[in-house]
Amino acid sequence: MSGDDTGTLTRVCVLLAVLVNEVRELRRDLADRKSATRKPRTLAAGDIAMLTDLLPAIVATMGGAAATVRSLHVAASARTAEAKSLRAALDATGLNSLQLGRLLRRAMESETPCSGFYVHRIGASRDGVTFIVNAEPRETHSARFIARALSGK
Repeated sequence: MSGDDTGTLTRVCVLLAVLVNEVRELRRDLADRKSATRKPRTLAAGDIAMLTDLLPAIVATMGGAAATVRSLHVAASARTAEAKSLRAALDATGLNSLQLGRLLRRAMESETPCSGFYVHRIGASRDGVTFIVNAEPRETHSARFIARALSGK
């Protein structure tokens, strides 16, 4: 490389570093702005009524296992008493799969307990959002999840 090429490469690297820092700052500003404007969603009375019957049935059938809306319908088709109660709770909502997913998303975002249970998003798969239902608020659930992951259990 000649002296001019080295100087040009150095200037490009400096400009690239400046751009990367600028993007990081913009992302930080955007995250701050989103968190400042985001209010916890409250659940409508109808949502609470549906979740009050549905969440205990999900816990009885799925235990603490991760689930998707699709896996709920699969579990509800089993021939057990728990599955029958889940099927009855799902049918009582009168919601299709998309509407049920939206109801569960609102429950996740509101962080409001229904029948003593919370809905937590834990990821996504090709079948949709993966969630668990348990009796722990988000902070407690997250701390235990991280501790379990670190311990390798």
